Amino acid sequence: MPTEQYYKALQSYDINLAPLESSVFNDAKSNIKYLEASILGLPTVASDVAEYHSSIIQGMTGFIAQDTASWIDKLEQLIEDKNLRENIAKNAYDAVIKDYSLHSIAHKSMQPLLDTYIQKPASNTKHILMANVLYKPISFGGATIVIEELSTRINQKEGYDVTVFTGFFDEHYDLPRPYDIVRYEVNEVSVILLRFPFPLSKTQDYRNEQIQTVFDEILLSLEPDLVHFHSIQQLSASIAKPCITHNIPYVITLHDMWWLCEKQFMIKPDNTYCYQSKIDTNYCITQCTHNQEATQERTKYLKAILDDASLLLTPSTFQAQMYGYNIADTRKIKVNKNAIIFPSSSYSKQANQNIRFAYLGGHAVHKGYDMIKEIFESLETSNYELIVVDLHRKLGHNSIIESDWNLQGKLTLSDGYHYSQKGLDDFFASIDVLLFPSQWKESFGLTIREALVRDVWVISTDAGGVVEDIVEGENGNILAIGDNEGYKNIIEDAIKNNAKFNKYENPHKNNIRAYDAQVEELLGYYDEVWTSK
Repeated sequence: MPTEQYYKALQSYDINLAPLESSVFNDAKSNIKYLEASILGLPTVASDVAEYHSSIIQGMTGFIAQDTASWIDKLEQLIEDKNLRENIAKNAYDAVIKDYSLHSIAHKSMQPLLDTYIQKPASNTKHILMANVLYKPISFGGATIVIEELSTRINQKEGYDVTVFTGFFDEHYDLPRPYDIVRYEVNEVSVILLRFPFPLSKTQDYRNEQIQTVFDEILLSLEPDLVHFHSIQQLSASIAKPCITHNIPYVITLHDMWWLCEKQFMIKPDNTYCYQSKIDTNYCITQCTHNQEATQERTKYLKAILDDASLLLTPSTFQAQMYGYNIADTRKIKVNKNAIIFPSSSYSKQANQNIRFAYLGGHAVHKGYDMIKEIFESLETSNYELIVVDLHRKLGHNSIIESDWNLQGKLTLSDGYHYSQKGLDDFFASIDVLLFPSQWKESFGLTIREALVRDVWVISTDAGGVVEDIVEGENGNILAIGDNEGYKNIIEDAIKNNAKFNKYENPHKNNIRAYDAQVEELLGYYDEVWTSK
């Protein structure tokens, strides 16, 4: 019978019978017939098998019958005495509600079972919840790579436990509905992934009460000691609200300008960089957004989240200065300079007859793609190779088409899978010069440090925190944003003086930071938050 019909039929009777022969098999059966009848107000007479015997109190919540004579006796009592039927039915209902609710089963039956298998962390373990818009296996962008390294390394330290909250649009994780979540593990770090709604509105990018509700439930479940927000666009800043409600301190790493700029990278509609330091929303409205109400509401909402943070971290001195122009309490701002993975002891550069340049970033205006394409198509020499890495392929689509290019030199189009954290040594060993023509002021520049520490020369625009480890003329060159002619001249000079790159070693690579140093400093900042709480 369909479930609804079955319960209607069962409810129409006066006495529930649950006869089973005595056997090992029947001792393993559940007491579901007793539970169903009790909820519907019926008294039960059941055979003396294990589960009925353990759940029915004889003469109080039902009857247990051991043999034929016992069955006849119990049935006659119930048939002849309506009050007895009603009393037993009421007692059974109360007992079932008390002992078999989901809450009761979870705490009385399931929890003791789990406790025998789960090794509870020591009471002095600090639980940290990190949030970032992407996480493995979707590793895209420098900030994501840094977070993956930090979370893994902190989680491996005694006394710390890390969980990561992230999101994705696709259905690859068996999440059929928006806001569904799935939990998995990467390098012993527990990850909770939420499926984003699609499409996301501009408002939902920074404010989403539905994700806030999901995150609130996660906080109640995990009870973290601290939440560390990284790049949370699309996850929205609303997920900070439950931290405030539950008095959980939170830290924000300001990986980009998203908190202050709707365009995130401060690129104006005409594809030029916005050179504001102290952000004037009136200027933003006239130049970019053209929506006074929406811009002011976004600024007000995000400013409150920043103000309530225990600490604001930046990956570079430049980024600290940028936010310092715009944050009332600059004492909250601390630099936690990003680190990189260093080369293996066997790393060595591969010599080549022609100079090899590399550009990474895909077809993105703010990354300087159009500039590089224009420069190389104007070169009159052919004794070079340009390796273009389309990082967008990691997200399942191509942003660069080889046939769009017209070079005299050799063009090699590569996807993002050839440039990964495990393949850094092989990739940089095969190039001589990294091109970093960014058209905006970036907060750090992971790729540049990865190149510099592997003796790869870097030609970069003056792109903020990117250039803090470049020493002009000694391990790279720095050109002003917009100086395309100067950038071209440096490239042509590198082609003419190819020989200097064959055995080049960066004399300043020891200034670049490893992850152990960044982790120790970050844990020190966490301790400051806990101490001041």
